[in-house]
Amino acid sequence: MAEEAGRSIDAVMARRNAVAEQDAALAEADRQLAEVVAGAHAVAISTVERLNSIQAEIDALATSLSDDPSVLAADTPTGALELQRFLLAKQREIVAAVSEASAEASAKVEALQRLRDSYRVPPA
Repeated sequence: MAEEAGRSIDAVMARRNAVAEQDAALAEADRQLAEVVAGAHAVAISTVERLNSIQAEIDALATSLSDDPSVLAADTPTGALELQRFLLAKQREIVAAVSEASAEASAKVEALQRLRDSYRVPPA
């Protein structure tokens, strides 16, 4: 009987240790998940801020041109070229911001896919 009680205690302790290990693994997965989500949020905020800044620059120039068309002399070949270069530079900045955000999003998706298995409940 004492031997049977000893086996029961060993089984309970083994199960307790397994649950503790699972709890620690889940806590680590939760930490990593929070880090990934916070990182994705930071990238989204940063990208929106960059795009808003570009929009503000374009809007400021448009306002200046509507108030005083001679600001850029857009009605001259040189002014038109300058405006074209400005808009192309802004378009490149937009493409860069979106491309960088897309690359970051892909990295976050990969991280989330790796974490998915951490949340699967192992068979008892």
